[in-house]
Amino acid sequence: MAVLLVQRENPDALWGGTENWLRYLYNRMIGSSLDEFTRNQVSFVTFNYDRTVEMFLATSLANAFGKPIEEVAPILNEIPIIHLHGRLGYLPWQNVSEGRPYNSKIDQRVMDICRREIKVVHEDITDRDKDFTKAKAILRNAQRIYLLGFGFGSKNVERLGLSLLSPEQYQGTAVGQRDQELNNIKALCANKITLYPNHGSLEFLRTFTPLD
Repeated sequence: MAVLLVQRENPDALWGGTENWLRYLYNRMIGSSLDEFTRNQVSFVTFNYDRTVEMFLATSLANAFGKPIEEVAPILNEIPIIHLHGRLGYLPWQNVSEGRPYNSKIDQRVMDICRREIKVVHEDITDRDKDFTKAKAILRNAQRIYLLGFGFGSKNVERLGLSLLSPEQYQGTAVGQRDQELNNIKALCANKITLYPNHGSLEFLRTFTPLD
Protein backbone atom coordinates (compact mmCIF):
# COMPACT_ATOMS: atom_id res chain seq x y z
CA MET A 1 0.00 0.00 0.00
CA ALA A 2 2.79 2.41 0.89
CA VAL A 3 4.61 1.70 -2.38
CA LEU A 4 1.54 2.55 -4.45
CA LEU A 5 0.81 5.72 -2.51
CA VAL A 6 4.38 7.01 -2.42
CA GLN A 7 4.57 6.66 -6.19
CA ARG A 8 1.69 9.15 -6.48
CA GLU A 9 3.45 11.88 -4.51
CA ASN A 10 4.36 14.10 -7.43
CA PRO A 11 5.03 17.75 -6.45
CA ASP A 12 4.63 18.89 -10.07
CA ALA A 13 1.01 17.69 -10.08
CA LEU A 14 -0.10 19.59 -6.99
CA TRP A 15 -1.22 22.73 -8.81
CA GLY A 16 -2.53 21.15 -12.00
CA GLY A 17 -5.94 19.92 -13.06
CA THR A 18 -9.21 21.70 -13.64
CA GLU A 19 -10.86 20.29 -10.48
CA ASN A 20 -8.25 21.42 -7.97
CA TRP A 21 -10.35 22.20 -4.91
CA LEU A 22 -7.28 22.76 -2.76
CA ARG A 23 -6.00 25.51 -5.06
CA TYR A 24 -9.42 27.18 -4.90
CA LEU A 25 -9.48 27.00 -1.09
CA TYR A 26 -5.93 28.31 -0.77
CA ASN A 27 -6.78 31.31 -2.95
CA ARG A 28 -9.62 32.05 -0.54
CA MET A 29 -7.29 31.74 2.46
CA ILE A 30 -4.08 33.47 1.43
CA GLY A 31 -4.76 37.12 2.24
CA SER A 32 -2.06 39.78 1.88
CA SER A 33 0.43 38.60 4.50
CA LEU A 34 1.58 35.53 6.39
CA ASP A 35 0.07 36.97 9.54
CA GLU A 36 -3.29 37.30 7.83
CA PHE A 37 -3.05 33.69 6.69
CA THR A 38 -2.70 32.50 10.30
CA ARG A 39 -6.04 34.12 11.10
CA ASN A 40 -7.88 31.61 8.94
CA GLN A 41 -10.21 29.57 11.14
CA VAL A 42 -9.75 26.42 9.07
CA SER A 43 -8.81 22.89 10.13
CA PHE A 44 -8.27 19.77 8.04
CA VAL A 45 -9.20 16.29 9.24
CA THR A 46 -8.28 13.50 6.84
CA PHE A 47 -8.18 9.73 6.63
CA ASN A 48 -5.67 9.97 3.78
CA TYR A 49 -2.04 9.01 4.22
CA ASP A 50 -0.57 11.39 1.65
CA ARG A 51 0.78 14.79 2.68
CA THR A 52 -0.84 16.74 -0.16
CA VAL A 53 -2.55 19.39 1.97
CA GLU A 54 0.50 20.39 4.00
CA MET A 55 2.85 20.22 1.00
CA PHE A 56 0.51 22.32 -1.13
CA LEU A 57 -0.01 24.98 1.53
CA ALA A 58 3.64 25.19 2.57
CA THR A 59 4.99 25.44 -0.97
CA SER A 60 2.29 27.89 -2.05
CA LEU A 61 2.97 30.18 0.91
CA ALA A 62 6.72 30.01 0.40
CA ASN A 63 6.37 30.93 -3.26
CA ALA A 64 3.78 33.65 -2.68
CA PHE A 65 5.83 35.51 -0.08
CA GLY A 66 9.34 34.66 -1.29
CA LYS A 67 10.27 32.71 1.84
CA PRO A 68 11.98 29.33 2.34
CA ILE A 69 9.60 26.58 3.40
CA GLU A 70 11.38 26.31 6.75
CA GLU A 71 10.41 29.91 7.47
CA VAL A 72 6.72 29.48 6.66
CA ALA A 73 6.50 26.13 8.49
CA PRO A 74 5.70 27.72 11.88
CA ILE A 75 2.95 29.72 10.17
CA LEU A 76 1.45 26.57 8.69
CA ASN A 77 1.56 24.88 12.08
CA GLU A 78 -1.18 27.31 13.12
CA ILE A 79 -3.52 25.46 10.73
CA PRO A 80 -4.45 22.04 12.24
CA ILE A 81 -3.99 19.15 9.79
CA ILE A 82 -4.93 15.87 11.44
CA HIS A 83 -4.16 12.53 9.78
CA LEU A 84 -6.39 10.13 11.67
CA HIS A 85 -4.79 7.00 10.24
CA GLY A 86 -1.24 8.26 10.06
CA ARG A 87 0.72 9.48 7.05
CA LEU A 88 3.49 8.57 4.65
CA GLY A 89 5.98 10.05 7.07
CA TYR A 90 6.47 13.67 8.02
CA LEU A 91 7.81 16.21 5.57
CA PRO A 92 11.43 17.34 6.16
CA TRP A 93 10.37 20.69 7.61
CA GLN A 94 8.04 18.90 10.03
CA ASN A 95 10.65 16.47 11.34
CA VAL A 96 14.30 17.03 10.42
CA SER A 97 15.56 13.60 11.44
CA GLU A 98 12.58 11.42 10.47
CA GLY A 99 11.07 13.41 7.61
CA ARG A 100 11.01 12.42 3.94
CA PRO A 101 10.53 14.63 0.88
CA TYR A 102 7.28 14.79 -1.03
CA ASN A 103 8.35 12.67 -3.98
CA SER A 104 8.01 9.15 -5.41
CA LYS A 105 11.43 7.88 -4.35
CA ILE A 106 11.24 4.44 -2.74
CA ASP A 107 14.03 2.86 -0.73
CA GLN A 108 14.38 0.97 2.54
CA ARG A 109 14.36 4.13 4.68
CA VAL A 110 11.15 5.37 3.04
CA MET A 111 9.44 2.03 3.59
CA ASP A 112 10.56 1.90 7.22
CA ILE A 113 9.11 5.37 7.80
CA CYS A 114 5.81 4.46 6.15
CA ARG A 115 5.47 1.23 8.10
CA ARG A 116 5.90 3.12 11.35
CA GLU A 117 3.51 5.90 10.49
CA ILE A 118 0.50 4.43 8.65
CA LYS A 119 -2.41 2.58 10.21
CA VAL A 120 -5.37 0.78 8.66
CA VAL A 121 -9.02 1.34 9.43
CA HIS A 122 -9.83 -2.02 11.01
CA GLU A 123 -6.99 -1.83 13.53
CA ASP A 124 -7.55 -0.79 17.10
CA ILE A 125 -7.38 3.01 17.39
CA THR A 126 -5.99 3.17 20.93
CA ASP A 127 -2.71 4.54 19.60
CA ARG A 128 -4.69 7.24 17.76
CA ASP A 129 -7.02 8.27 20.57
CA LYS A 130 -5.34 11.67 20.86
CA ASP A 131 -5.90 12.48 17.18
CA PHE A 132 -9.50 11.25 17.17
CA THR A 133 -10.25 13.18 20.36
CA LYS A 134 -8.82 16.35 18.83
CA ALA A 135 -10.72 15.78 15.58
CA LYS A 136 -14.01 15.27 17.39
CA ALA A 137 -13.44 18.45 19.39
CA ILE A 138 -12.77 20.39 16.17
CA LEU A 139 -15.94 19.01 14.57
CA ARG A 140 -18.03 19.62 17.66
CA ASN A 141 -16.95 23.26 17.91
CA ALA A 142 -16.94 24.08 14.20
CA GLN A 143 -19.50 26.48 12.78
CA ARG A 144 -19.34 24.80 9.37
CA ILE A 145 -18.11 21.33 8.38
CA TYR A 146 -17.56 20.27 4.79
CA LEU A 147 -17.04 16.59 4.06
CA LEU A 148 -15.26 16.30 0.72
CA GLY A 149 -14.84 12.88 -0.87
CA PHE A 150 -15.64 11.15 2.41
CA GLY A 151 -16.61 7.50 2.01
CA PHE A 152 -18.99 7.41 5.02
CA GLY A 153 -17.81 4.01 6.19
CA SER A 154 -19.86 3.10 9.26
CA LYS A 155 -16.79 2.65 11.49
CA ASN A 156 -15.37 6.03 10.55
CA VAL A 157 -18.74 7.76 10.98
CA GLU A 158 -18.98 6.22 14.45
CA ARG A 159 -15.41 7.05 15.44
CA LEU A 160 -15.88 10.69 14.52
CA GLY A 161 -19.26 10.96 16.23
CA LEU A 162 -20.93 12.43 13.16
CA SER A 163 -24.39 11.41 14.37
CA LEU A 164 -23.93 13.68 17.40
CA LEU A 165 -23.34 16.87 15.41
CA SER A 166 -25.99 19.51 14.86
CA PRO A 167 -27.76 19.28 11.47
CA GLU A 168 -27.01 22.92 10.66
CA GLN A 169 -23.29 22.28 11.11
CA TYR A 170 -22.39 19.97 8.28
CA GLN A 171 -22.91 18.91 4.71
CA GLY A 172 -20.91 16.96 2.20
CA THR A 173 -20.34 15.58 -1.26
CA ALA A 174 -21.69 12.16 -2.23
CA VAL A 175 -20.85 11.90 -5.91
CA GLY A 176 -22.19 8.77 -7.59
CA GLN A 177 -24.33 7.66 -4.65
CA ARG A 178 -27.82 6.41 -5.50
CA ASP A 179 -30.98 7.12 -3.52
CA GLN A 180 -30.75 4.06 -1.27
CA GLU A 181 -27.06 4.70 -0.60
CA LEU A 182 -27.83 8.32 0.26
CA ASN A 183 -30.54 7.17 2.65
CA ASN A 184 -28.12 4.76 4.30
CA ILE A 185 -25.54 7.50 4.77
CA LYS A 186 -28.12 9.86 6.23
CA ALA A 187 -29.26 7.15 8.63
CA LEU A 188 -25.67 6.64 9.82
CA CYS A 189 -25.54 10.36 10.54
CA ALA A 190 -28.88 10.32 12.38
CA ASN A 191 -30.52 12.04 9.36
CA LYS A 192 -28.74 15.29 10.20
CA ILE A 193 -26.39 15.66 7.25
CA THR A 194 -27.17 17.36 3.92
CA LEU A 195 -25.65 15.53 0.95
CA TYR A 196 -24.95 16.69 -2.59
CA PRO A 197 -24.57 13.75 -5.00
CA ASN A 198 -24.16 15.97 -8.06
CA HIS A 199 -21.35 18.20 -6.81
CA GLY A 200 -17.65 17.37 -6.90
CA SER A 201 -15.39 18.93 -4.27
CA LEU A 202 -14.51 22.04 -6.27
CA GLU A 203 -18.06 22.74 -7.42
CA PHE A 204 -19.30 22.14 -3.87
CA LEU A 205 -16.90 24.72 -2.40
CA ARG A 206 -17.71 27.26 -5.09
CA THR A 207 -21.45 26.80 -4.56
CA PHE A 208 -21.88 26.42 -0.83
CA THR A 209 -18.98 28.06 1.02
CA PRO A 210 -19.65 31.66 2.06
CA LEU A 211 -17.43 34.46 0.83
CA ASP A 212 -16.74 35.94 4.27
